[in-house]
Amino acid sequence: MHAIRYRALSALLMLLAMSGGLSSLAADKAVVVPGFGDDFLVIPLPSGVDCPGLDNSITVEKSGGDFSDPRAAIDSITDAAANKVYSICIGPGTYNLSRTLKMKPYVDIIGSGEGATILKGPGSSSGLASSAVVAGADNAALSMLSIRATGGLASSVGIYNSGASPDIFDVTVYSDGKDINYGVYNTSSSPSMTDMTITATGGDIHYAVYNKGSSPSMTNVTAVATGGDINHAVFNTDSEPMIHQSTLDGSSKDGDGLISKNDSTATVSESIIKGEIVAKDSSSNICTDTVNGGGVMLEMDCTLP
Repeated sequence: MHAIRYRALSALLMLLAMSGGLSSLAADKAVVVPGFGDDFLVIPLPSGVDCPGLDNSITVEKSGGDFSDPRAAIDSITDAAANKVYSICIGPGTYNLSRTLKMKPYVDIIGSGEGATILKGPGSSSGLASSAVVAGADNAALSMLSIRATGGLASSVGIYNSGASPDIFDVTVYSDGKDINYGVYNTSSSPSMTDMTITATGGDIHYAVYNKGSSPSMTNVTAVATGGDINHAVFNTDSEPMIHQSTLDGSSKDGDGLISKNDSTATVSESIIKGEIVAKDSSSNICTDTVNGGGVMLEMDCTLP
């Protein structure tokens, strides 16, 4: 719901701006306003206006904000709840994180655009969770920014969701560490992933999206794994992802666009799958209106006719 409401409202505001209804439309600020139930509005704000949010908003800027460090901003929140939702609005710039930015329930993180706000962090040799730039949380949203996992040690992870199912939309993830690179790693989670570009490259083994015991919803996601000895665009083990209007590209060396194993069921519609398509260990892939990299319509079991 976050992404649908955001796109609709953004279009309306753009029309108002073009018609003179708004004096300016910011490229550097936004606000999440709680709506009815679990619904929210994500509203771009006119330039020069701070980020309000029903007295529960925090700004992060290189200078002049409430904080200059996104981690310090989220660590400062101790009373977020369903009736007290916070928004953290991050201004343009690259923010180097020495440790994982751990999201919190009922705290939404909004950047200034995928090309404007960049969260950057190194990898780790002490486990996937500590290798991540961002770790997700339930009842929280992450939007309108880029994540760069630079790695340098054993593994590199852009977003790590463990038992957590955030809403993630309008986010670019680029993971290019030394050995094993994950764009988004989901374990025991069901995140909503919308309007995302996810790339894993630069190492030996690459997973753009790795699902373990998870059921993510992926819409308009471009998942690319390239440049390594082994490349998987979307890898599923004991998982049931729903994939719609997306591009899964594992077409480089020893690459899979989609691989499902260990009792997984991947459901794909109106998408493009580049690279091998694999189902094994009592798993299945189900395709509707989906083509391979050559534009050939795939059968219902995602095989060639």
